[in-house]
Amino acid sequence: MLADYLLIVDVQNDFVSGVLGSEQAQKVVPNIVKRTKEYIDANKPIIVTIDTHFDNYLETQEGQKLPIKHCMNGTEGQLVVKELDNILRDYTHKTENTHYVLKEQFGSEKLPSLMDELTDNESASIEILGLDTDCCVLANAVTLRTMCPQLRVIINGNCCAGTDEIAHDNALEIMETYQMEIIFQKCAIE
Repeated sequence: MLADYLLIVDVQNDFVSGVLGSEQAQKVVPNIVKRTKEYIDANKPIIVTIDTHFDNYLETQEGQKLPIKHCMNGTEGQLVVKELDNILRDYTHKTENTHYVLKEQFGSEKLPSLMDELTDNESASIEILGLDTDCCVLANAVTLRTMCPQLRVIINGNCCAGTDEIAHDNALEIMETYQMEIIFQKCAIE
């Protein structure tokens, strides 16, 4: 079953195969692509966050705690991974159902207002997937859960990867505590 909206969090080169990449992230990309195709086939709205940092990154609080330049504006590392980007670009050319949100921190303060613009239906639902479960997925899910209290937030555990497996599982448990639905939708490549 599909939600009313899909939120894809930070499936970018630097988080998959770049400076903050991981084997877990690489393994989950095919699941993310397949699940995204299901939403495209149903002509559902898709929101994509793009982690974006600038030259002053190392001077920010995040940069001081994680002094690894990543997703720098205008670099290859900032781009959505090719296999996902290809299907999103095609969908964007056919419809106005794709929304890109640049964000400079873990969670986007723009998401709640975007959801307000997209729907006035208090029973709307959003499925969230992406990277990293224990950081940006968690931050964006909590932001939406807090600022849009009637929005049904669903986290697809098979389409997320954390900084490691333990952190991924712990983040899912935390999100469940926040009354989010955790699903493990089968979306592996056939």
